[in-house]
Order: sequence, then structure tokens, then C-alpha cells
Amino acid sequence: MVRLLGVSKAFQEGQNSRVIFNQLDGTFGEGEIVALLGRSGCGKSTLLNLIAGLDAPDKGKIFVDGNEITGMTDEQRSLFRRHAIGFVFQFFNLIPTLKVEENLLLPIELKRRIGPEDHRAALTLLGEVGLEDRAESFPDVLSGGEQQRVAIARALVHDPALILADEPTGNLDLETGRQVLELLFRMTRQRRRTMLLVTHSPEVAAVADRVFSLRDGHLEPRELADET
Repeated sequence: MVRLLGVSKAFQEGQNSRVIFNQLDGTFGEGEIVALLGRSGCGKSTLLNLIAGLDAPDKGKIFVDGNEITGMTDEQRSLFRRHAIGFVFQFFNLIPTLKVEENLLLPIELKRRIGPEDHRAALTLLGEVGLEDRAESFPDVLSGGEQQRVAIARALVHDPALILADEPTGNLDLETGRQVLELLFRMTRQRRRTMLLVTHSPEVAAVADRVFSLRDGHLEPRELADET
């Protein structure tokens, strides 16, 4: 589902260049849930941005679902992202002026005109995340956990092949975060989708199929025992 070939990325900081990745290679399979661990600033979120085509590597190639996104134009990457990738962020990123159902339908609306079947699918998804009675609510009246449940539904509504989750429980208390993670993992597995999950928590990573640490610009497979 995701293939990284010789990916290098550096950022300019004043007079210095800070290398994030240096000839990074990696492969993540279809239907696999992969957790990415690493200290703050090691490049976890940067890697998700590269895979999503929100940023471009300095060198190397990135393939998503058989498509080389590094060979696309900005417009092509944007269209591909709308079709193939779903996002779950730490801070929910719901649009406050849109109702819950409208937030949910936004990924579809960016692709095409909304039809009755889309409204039915959105309400079905809201039922799956336990919020079928909040379709007409605005995000500011929802709790943090409820907002993240909406964000999960939004990430899945257009049936993407790949889900990118960047610290999806980082803004939630421990118990709410646990419930949200269980929901995210269950819905991803039910749909047999691939998910890359950025986290700083070994406990969260323990639920994934594989775990990698980002160290010195490289992906290192981790055994969960290494984190205990």
C-alpha cells in the first residue's frame, strides 16, 4: 500500500540544514496497521505529510496504492489525496461553521456533488461511532471525544485505501483516548484498510500489527518488549 524508496528530506534552519530523512526505505502492506514511534521532532508527522503528498521529498520516490505520488503535479496529488487518503488529526480539525453531517460529507463534496446516498452513508457512519443523534449539531457543543469520533467518521466516509492518523488521542484524556482508539482500530480493520498511526505511546503502538521507531532519519522495526 505504501512504499518508500530512498526518501531524503531536510529543512533549512538559519544557516544550517537539518536532515530529517536520509535514504529512507520502507514498505507497509495492504490492510496493515502500522505504528510509528519516536521522540518529538524526529520526523513522524513529516513522514505522514510526505506520504500524503502535502510535502515533497528532496530525493526518492513514494508510492501509495500503486501510484507514484512523487511523480505527480500538485493538482494530481490533491485529487489523489481526496480519493485515496483519510486523515485523523490530534486537534480534530472540524470546521466550526459546519454541522456534524456537513463536516462528515466534506471529503465527498470536494470530489463531486452530494447525493441522497451520501447522506444515508454519513448517517450510517455516525451511527457506527455512536453519534447518530448529533448530525445537526455544531462541533463546539460536542466533547473532545465526540469531535474525534466525528473526525474518524469523516476520515472513512469516502472509503479511502489509506488512513493517516497523527497522534489522534493526544488531545484527549486517558479513558476517552482509549475508547477513541478502540473505535478507530475496529473500524479500520472492519474495512480492511491500511493505517499509519503516529504516536508517542508504546501502549497505543501495542495494538498495531507492526511498530517502527524513527531514529536518525531511518525506520527501525521495534519489538514491543523494547519499549517496556
